[in-house]
Amino acid sequence: MLRKLIVAVGTISILAGCSATSEGVALGLRGTPAWNKTAPKADIAAYYDDKRDYELCSSWQKYPESPTLRRNIADALERRGQPADKCYNPELDAIEASARASRPNSYVPPVAAPRTVSCMSNRFGNWVSTTCS
Repeated sequence: MLRKLIVAVGTISILAGCSATSEGVALGLRGTPAWNKTAPKADIAAYYDDKRDYELCSSWQKYPESPTLRRNIADALERRGQPADKCYNPELDAIEASARASRPNSYVPPVAAPRTVSCMSNRFGNWVSTTCS
């Protein structure tokens, strides 16, 4: 019973990261780098042809590490009679790369648990000496 449950949950998890296409299923959600690599060319063309120019350029800047996605966007721009490099902006790419490099790692160490401190005081006349550990 437990084995069937594990298989069912695993299958659902895998399918949740997929998108239906005209020829079956592609990895990833529509428009993501994974989808751009696995979806049929006709579906990719239809997806990008349905987008406005600013939406194409926004996706271009969002995924600088995906040459396949950028190539598909460039193809869509050319089909519209526009230059393929319309969205290319080396300054924005440099800014994004710099921002990505300056971001802290996603791992944030947990806050240290408070520990008990014990102190002892000794009085010598008017002087008080306190020692904590």
